[in-house]
Amino acid sequence: MGNNTIRRWDWVFLAPLAVACILAFFRFPLLQNDDHLKVVRYISEFHSWPPIVADASNQARHTLVHHTLGALVYSGLKHITREGSLLAERGVQALSLIWALGIIPIVWLIGRRLIKNYEARVLSFLVFGTFAGWVTSAVMIDNDMAMGFWGSLALLLMVVLMQRKELPRWSAVAVLGMVIGVAVTMKATASVMMGPAVVTILSRRWYYREKWMALLSRAGLLIIVWAVLAAPNYIRTYRETGYLVYHNDIQHPNPSVYAERWDYFSFRLPSILNRPFELTPDKGDERSNASDYSFWSKIYVTWWRLPDWLPEEPDPLAASSLYLLAFPISIIGVLGFLLGVKRCGSEPGLFPVIGWWVIGMIGMFIGSWFLPTVSIGSFCHARFYIYATGSVIAMLGLGFQFIMNSWPRFRIVLWIVVILQAAAFWWLLMSGPYYGFQNPWPVLLPP
Repeated sequence: MGNNTIRRWDWVFLAPLAVACILAFFRFPLLQNDDHLKVVRYISEFHSWPPIVADASNQARHTLVHHTLGALVYSGLKHITREGSLLAERGVQALSLIWALGIIPIVWLIGRRLIKNYEARVLSFLVFGTFAGWVTSAVMIDNDMAMGFWGSLALLLMVVLMQRKELPRWSAVAVLGMVIGVAVTMKATASVMMGPAVVTILSRRWYYREKWMALLSRAGLLIIVWAVLAAPNYIRTYRETGYLVYHNDIQHPNPSVYAERWDYFSFRLPSILNRPFELTPDKGDERSNASDYSFWSKIYVTWWRLPDWLPEEPDPLAASSLYLLAFPISIIGVLGFLLGVKRCGSEPGLFPVIGWWVIGMIGMFIGSWFLPTVSIGSFCHARFYIYATGSVIAMLGLGFQFIMNSWPRFRIVLWIVVILQAAAFWWLLMSGPYYGFQNPWPVLLPP
């Protein structure tokens, strides 16, 4: 395999990820991170969106476009299935799978634009196929993958926009604003992308010496297009609740839930490797050991694991193997981030990649600080920044590329680690029970 070449068949190495997602759809039970099905069923029955304050699951606060699509699928399948069948629920679950499969070619395009080394690109794609948390989200009944698809598309558009030396056309900026706006209609938190998007457009003054007035006017158009799509939900939220942003944990916090604080200054790999998959009965949640109290450890665990609350626990040895092998790969990803920060001064296409990831981390820090749900750690889950998947893969590719260019003889070690990582992932994925197209399927919520 030659270095620094563009090859057409690198997409083949993303096929294992697609296969893993499809297999997980058939293998796993019906999974939700919140009770999204309740909202879908409400829309299907009453042909309207549920009141925000009456929804204990906190999902009605979003613009419920994805849930409305789910309700259409749900209603259609209900008409053709017998009573007691969960095929309609499976149809709603399949929507997340479709969005996830749509993200894969977008990440491929981002990788081809930013990672010139063929082998580095292939290795990053293969590692993408071992993101256990991402694969789990691909078959969750929720709106994260829907938002992630449009967020990933927005990132691709930003990379293309920044790599072109010509002043962005008004139409290109309007399309970008529309894509981010559509992401917001899927999940309200997608609005965080507007920060790096605006800053990225203005950064062209630094890269290409374009006039401030031209850039400010385009940033204004971006904001206007986004606002047209995002504002209706903020208006709806204010009318129903009196707040522009509403969440039960913000307006009506439970002090007992927030009694504990995260440890932001530790990474507890030994605890992660020994982390059992059983629930702790007296806690009533998925906390198992010390790793769940460490902010960075929790992020690591949720990125590289299958849910702890599946009917039968995944193989502990397979899980520990994946956690262990993922450690050097994660270090390579951190190296790629540092390289991206260093190189984005001379490579404009890297600027939005760094921005997409950084704004996600800022959101996780702020959310976990003000809503320290240590027992659940919702702000530390991989699904929180699925929209930045392209950034993660690009940073991995930069890390692999740097190591291969600096120490060519180390290539074989990288290949061995990645292949072992893939083997551990598939060992983990194939452990536990299978669920076929039989009734009844279990419908599971996290504890």
